Amino acid sequence: MKYRVLYDTQIAGKFLAKDEVLDFKNGTDEGFIARLLANKVIEKASLKQEPKATQKQEAPIENQEEIKQDAKETKNNTKSYK
Repeated sequence: MKYRVLYDTQIAGKFLAKDEVLDFKNGTDEGFIARLLANKVIEKASLKQEPKATQKQEAPIENQEEIKQDAKETKNNTKSYK
C-alpha cells in the first residue's frame, strides 16, 4: 500500500519531503506503519489529489455592504451597561 508523507521527516533511515509518496516493502512491521498513521506522520495515499487547505470565503461584494450595515445597526441597538 502507498502512503503520503504529511511533513518533512525521516522514516526508516530515509529522508522524505512533505507530500512524497512512500511504498513500504513487503514484511514491514504493521505496528510501525500503524504508529506512523496514528501519529499523523503518514496517511493512505488516494488516487485523487484532494485539496487540503481551504481559503476563507468572503460574502459576495453586493452582500458585504448589507452585512456592514446590519453590524452598524446591531451596534447602535445594543445597550451598554457601565
